[in-house]
Amino acid sequence: MKNIKGKVFYTLVNYESNKALAEEIPHIKIHGLMMVFHHVLKRTPKELNSTLITNKDLAKWEITKDQILLEAKETTPKLFVPELQQIGLRSTGKALPAYNLTTTNGTNGVAVLFYDNELKRIAEKIGSGFYVVIVDQASCFLLVQPEGEDYDKITKAFITENSFCNKIFYYNPEEDKLRIAKKSKAK
Repeated sequence: MKNIKGKVFYTLVNYESNKALAEEIPHIKIHGLMMVFHHVLKRTPKELNSTLITNKDLAKWEITKDQILLEAKETTPKLFVPELQQIGLRSTGKALPAYNLTTTNGTNGVAVLFYDNELKRIAEKIGSGFYVVIVDQASCFLLVQPEGEDYDKITKAFITENSFCNKIFYYNPEEDKLRIAKKSKAK
């Protein structure tokens, strides 16, 4: 069995764009995204070189997908430290803050959405639930807003056929759950 301690992390990619690859790699499908795993080849303070883990690697290393996931859940937050940046106020009749969720090295920010207790910590810091718009693999926008309000405006502003993820998510701190956002209620 290969020693993978501290050498495995996860990233998220668009599932539809990578569907053909899914047969060859261990992955977890999450709301139109695919969590994939990487093996660190070289790590210095300025660079991180890795390779995508395949099903052949798992067989050669005599490791299961569950073992890779457990290690990646521990290692990823250490390699990609969360960073929350307030980027301004949105005018929706009242001034509501907007944030950029990324990492200190500016990469793999989408992974932060799946760190244990991280969204709960963010909700406590900003004092509210929030919409999550996945911009790209490096970052997400967090839009403070009660769920259901402005869903249509947010979708229109951020979701295109070329979007990294074509869904809007919502984090409700009372549920402590990230899920696909509910549409605006009819008026």
